[in-house]
Amino acid sequence: MMKYVTRGVGACIFCWVTITTMAATDNDVAGLLGIPYRADGVRAADGRYTTFMDPDQTFDTPGLNCSGLVTEIARMTLGRPITIEQIMRPRPENAHLHADNGPDWDFGWRLIMNISDGLTRRVLMPGGTTLDIADTVTADPIGYHINAPETWAELPARLTAGHLYLISFNTTGRKSGYQTIHYHVGAIYVDQNNTPWLYQTTGNGGAANRRNLATAAGQESFQTAFHDTRGNKKYILVLEIDIPGATVSRPPTNKTDK
Repeated sequence: MMKYVTRGVGACIFCWVTITTMAATDNDVAGLLGIPYRADGVRAADGRYTTFMDPDQTFDTPGLNCSGLVTEIARMTLGRPITIEQIMRPRPENAHLHADNGPDWDFGWRLIMNISDGLTRRVLMPGGTTLDIADTVTADPIGYHINAPETWAELPARLTAGHLYLISFNTTGRKSGYQTIHYHVGAIYVDQNNTPWLYQTTGNGGAANRRNLATAAGQESFQTAFHDTRGNKKYILVLEIDIPGATVSRPPTNKTDK
């Protein structure tokens, strides 16, 4: 993740530009695999590889961090010309302003919500339920416990074609002085074979990678990489977004997002 930066930007960042675009293909998304990890790395809307902290900087070679990779997948699948300013803007809820220990605890949550603003979306919660967007800002970790067996008995079947799933990893104890922090992001892309692939990148991994969440091996690899540490449980907040123009299918739930 990176530090929150306040920028002087106009009201236009609160609006999305409508564009016509070809739907992303499986090969388009898979083509991101292997892009080297770069701390704070992102691609600007004009195609340059740069950083969130200094968008005027330009790199001659590709490089993405977790937030940059999620941004690229969202641009491809949602057909949105997502800018760095749109990603970085404060949420209307201004959740970060109310953090007792600084502004960074909720960055992953803000990123996936900013990317998906204006689209039909819902937060998937354990027990086959959904949650209102406004209720996702909590002082405690939220979502599916990564290392809980019941997560993998339920979640894969909820990942269906016609949706993009943006993931905010959150936990306690990640940073001294913080109760909860949303410290990492990823994206689940369901391909034409209805295979749910979790895409993410970390400094330790060195490059963009993916795991098949429909297989025991993929689930085990994911849990091993993001296991609970020192008694602190790790969770994923799963935001389901309807891909514009796609035919969607959705299992019945106990609550509908507003």
